[in-house]
Amino acid sequence: MEYKLDTVALHITNECSHGCPMCYATCDNQIVREGNIKNLKLILDTFKKSGVKEINLVGGNPAEYSHIEELIKYGYELGLDMSVLSNTHNYKNSSIEKIAPYVSSLEWTVHGPTAEIHDKFCKKPDAFEYSLHKMQIYDDIRGENQKLGIIMNLMSHNYNLFYDTICNLLERGLNIDYLLIQRIAPFYNGKEFQNNLTIEQVIEGFRNIKSINEELGVESIICDAFPFCKIPKELHPYLARCDWGYNIAACDMDGNLSRCAMSSKYRLGNVLEKDPLEIWNNSEILKRFRSKEYLPESCQNCDTLEKCGGGCAMSCGDENLTCDVFVKKMK
Repeated sequence: MEYKLDTVALHITNECSHGCPMCYATCDNQIVREGNIKNLKLILDTFKKSGVKEINLVGGNPAEYSHIEELIKYGYELGLDMSVLSNTHNYKNSSIEKIAPYVSSLEWTVHGPTAEIHDKFCKKPDAFEYSLHKMQIYDDIRGENQKLGIIMNLMSHNYNLFYDTICNLLERGLNIDYLLIQRIAPFYNGKEFQNNLTIEQVIEGFRNIKSINEELGVESIICDAFPFCKIPKELHPYLARCDWGYNIAACDMDGNLSRCAMSSKYRLGNVLEKDPLEIWNNSEILKRFRSKEYLPESCQNCDTLEKCGGGCAMSCGDENLTCDVFVKKMK
């Protein structure tokens, strides 16, 4: 079976002014650097030739990248859907007004419904109000088909605050198109972070998602996998299989392709040296991940395996393919 690569999260810099504890950008021993603009353009060329449709620029904080406007415009002219995930959208050598004509969406990382919660978590005073100010600028100038998205992480301090967060943003007059909630593994590109969520807290997070969809009319989903068998059936419409490793990949600023954005261990090959689709379809790492042979027999024989994929393959914290941490706790 051949797999198409539709979307790539391209890490263009590891620089960031915030101090979110789970992010690899806060590693003390990290050397701050950004991608070479010539190489990044070549990376976009290779993905375009391979049939990739969307490039999500990420970091660090991609707004810190010195040539962000040039890179976005280049991708746009190639016919790629260019989106940017940033916690500030405070562009070092550009502005929202300058890049807006070339993006399909801008996404903001938000950590809670209030400045007190958000600013405390990211260790940056006034970060919450600044983000809302930038959202309003984009909301006022964006076109009909351009989206404004919110990204939140499912963590112990905010699992029950998703609904309140979207309510607050809507009450401030913002038009939010979608909320994507990410699952945080115990590590992220080598940065250890203990989240320690209980399954009851996860379920409460899903109930928040259900309420956002049904009561607020904002499309909302957890975009990383959880085992279906641990989540009540009425919440299954808001579950998703992990598409990382199937049609979504991560790529660093040097062209190294990875199955998952959360770990540097799963580098599959370099797209500046080899065709991305050849890597995507012939990698032994990906073949093992897609086979699900690493899962326990109970998961492999389950009727919902195709939908849930066994949950998160790296949730146990050892960066090796394994069953979901909540499946492991059932044993």
